Amino acid sequence: MAPAGPGTARGTDGPADTLGPAGTGLAVGTVVIAAGLLSFGASRILGAEGAATILVAAALAGVSASWVASHRSSRKTASRSAEFLRLADGLDTGVCLLGADERWIWVNRKLAAFLGVSREELIGQSPFGFLDDDNRTILREAIERKRLGDYSSYELAVTTGAGRRRVLRITPVPLVGEALGLGASMTIVNDADAAGDDARTTAPEHLLRAILDNAPDGALIIENRRIVLANHRMAELGGYTLEELAERDPFEFIHPVDHGLVEDACDTRGSGAIRRSTWEFRAKRKDGTTGWLRDFVVPISWHGREATLHFCVDISRQREESERRDARERRWRALFDHAPTMLLALDAGGRLEEASRRWYRTIGRERDEALGQPITQFLDEASARLWNERVLPDLESGRSVDAVRCRVAGRDGAVVEVRLSATREPPSGGCDGGFLVALESIGEHERLEAQGRHAQRLEALGTLAGGIAHDFNNILFAILGYADMALEQAPEDGSLRTDLEEILQAARRARELVNQIVTFARDDDGEARPLDPRPIVRESLKLLRATAPATIRLHEDVDSELPTIIAHPAALHQVLVNLFTNAIEAMDEQGDLTVTLRALETHEGPAVLFAIEDTGRGIAEEIRPRIFEPYFTTRPVGAGSGLGLTVVQGIVEELGGSISVSSTPDKGTRFEIVLPAMRPSTATPPSRDEQAGDKVTGRGEHVLLVDDERALIEMLSTMLRSAGYTVEAHTDPRQALTSFRRTPGRFDVVITDQTMPELTGDMLAREILAIRPDVPIVLCTGFSEKVDEERARELGIGGFLMKPFAMKDLTSLIDSLNRKHATGLSS
Repeated sequence: MAPAGPGTARGTDGPADTLGPAGTGLAVGTVVIAAGLLSFGASRILGAEGAATILVAAALAGVSASWVASHRSSRKTASRSAEFLRLADGLDTGVCLLGADERWIWVNRKLAAFLGVSREELIGQSPFGFLDDDNRTILREAIERKRLGDYSSYELAVTTGAGRRRVLRITPVPLVGEALGLGASMTIVNDADAAGDDARTTAPEHLLRAILDNAPDGALIIENRRIVLANHRMAELGGYTLEELAERDPFEFIHPVDHGLVEDACDTRGSGAIRRSTWEFRAKRKDGTTGWLRDFVVPISWHGREATLHFCVDISRQREESERRDARERRWRALFDHAPTMLLALDAGGRLEEASRRWYRTIGRERDEALGQPITQFLDEASARLWNERVLPDLESGRSVDAVRCRVAGRDGAVVEVRLSATREPPSGGCDGGFLVALESIGEHERLEAQGRHAQRLEALGTLAGGIAHDFNNILFAILGYADMALEQAPEDGSLRTDLEEILQAARRARELVNQIVTFARDDDGEARPLDPRPIVRESLKLLRATAPATIRLHEDVDSELPTIIAHPAALHQVLVNLFTNAIEAMDEQGDLTVTLRALETHEGPAVLFAIEDTGRGIAEEIRPRIFEPYFTTRPVGAGSGLGLTVVQGIVEELGGSISVSSTPDKGTRFEIVLPAMRPSTATPPSRDEQAGDKVTGRGEHVLLVDDERALIEMLSTMLRSAGYTVEAHTDPRQALTSFRRTPGRFDVVITDQTMPELTGDMLAREILAIRPDVPIVLCTGFSEKVDEERARELGIGGFLMKPFAMKDLTSLIDSLNRKHATGLSS
């Protein structure tokens, strides 16, 4: 096929004008190396493709110098152009430069000779003019492969200007000039018919090594899974010498994890053809560290045998930076997706580029559906108008937008009111900056604020409870003490003893409730113990019968045998009293209240069911889900705090149980509590009162008693003297310390309150122990954040009692401390 006629002039005076100074410098460097290789017949050793690849690698070495030099003086351009033409024309291999439109912008003398056309006729022409239909197809496919990064060689049958049919071997070269935007690519053209010519001289290997050693990156040739040639740069990358690389298996230098990755690139023993490829893998350095290499692999012929040529670039720093970037991206993505607010990234036109998961859930759409859509599509009409008329102009002018109220419309028609805040991203990479938007649900925000207020109120309540507990325990202490002394003098028969026992029982119950307050104030779990729930239920019902209207009928349905549960008696009593009180109020002083206590067997083991059922007005369905919320109440202001059921639920859950409610308006409500029980074989230890036994009496021991409450001092002094002790009492801790300093050996035991003005109990104890370290001390307190039993032991205080306590608890503790003291003296 005859070539097409000359094309229109391209408006250039030569290749230097087409490529520019940098392109010409690059081309000169490339052709210099090509001249050295091809003139010495390196293609005979490596094959045409291998020689072309080395040509490109060597060209890379001169890119920087040529680029810088080309900008120093434009007057050198003409001389470089002349050098380029002279060297290229002297090659015995066809060389051409192709433009982005795949037309020739320069060809050398040899290629023009192959085609039988002058170079002037070829410039601006397309190679397709020399091909028939079949070979045009081959060329189109090769061009497409090249665009995808595949620079494999191929053969074309061309029709020369003289009408002769000729087969040429085409090798595209991935010129750096393309990456630099020069708009040209190089192609090496050889006569395929002359490929087997043996007349050429074989290049000495030391010349090939010299060429490779000028390459800026590591280079080596692998044949039959052994390194047959390596350059100095390759050795430097791993800290080896050339001798340490020679004839070695390359897999010795590759991290074991990546062996499979590069197996095909390095193993040439198979019969399959190996294609050009690029690999990234970890390599082992001589010092034991690991680095990352990018390996550009080309199949070549080495002394007539299949081999691979490798150019390796150290990319360790890039990989480390990439991994850091990826880690930052993962952290950013996790923060983005799990943020409690809706986060959006918009382009300059207000279209969605990315969003957090909460946004997609709110609008009820999948990610693929929403991306690329304008934000106004997800706002109601008024909010979309607000965005266009106010928000967007502010953002485009560089102002941030903060807390603008608008409404987001979901797919299901639901509308969510939000606060919108937004800012503009700065332009980057030649692109206009987009917008970052945060949308906070107002309902969620208000809910969190309400939770915060509730938490503050609970914290304040805890502080108040701790303060009240101290004074209330002192009051209970006096009630218990005087009732206990009165009981000692009451006749065995008669109503007086019965009444006093009821007072003591009520005071002990109050003591347990105050302990619950202290536990709440300290955020502690309290002391739960094995117990039979029936006495707690009966005591609660007994209290209820005394206070409930006579028109309320109480019914008990209690199993004769129940398993033991683990609970705090006061906490369980508090649960029952709360539920009983609510039930009585719901019945408006008229109706039936039934208490059921049953043994259950659940899939988790034995349990006990508490059921409280009333015949009152019931709970409306719309408020039933909220009855356990803190401060929620249907009572008028001032008639209750709304904390009763919240406390009940908290106690039940702490005990590992569950609570449920069922109700029918105007017919009644049933609360059911299920608490886990102990296995029947587990023994129940006796209660504290059962363990106390007989009261211990003194034998005249001298007690130093200190408390700033005069009523308590008088009561304790009377009780201790009646129990057989000699007592010296003080309401001023400084006077007590002065008395002890005067005669420290006179006292057998010291009993002191903790909370006293000017000198607290723990401070007094330290002063006394500094004078006489062996004296037994009992520290008493109604409530203290500063001192507990553990802290008292650390200070060397032998005994610790929480008020209010029974006299037998105090006398038993004094007796125990005196026995320890006596044992210590005898030893």
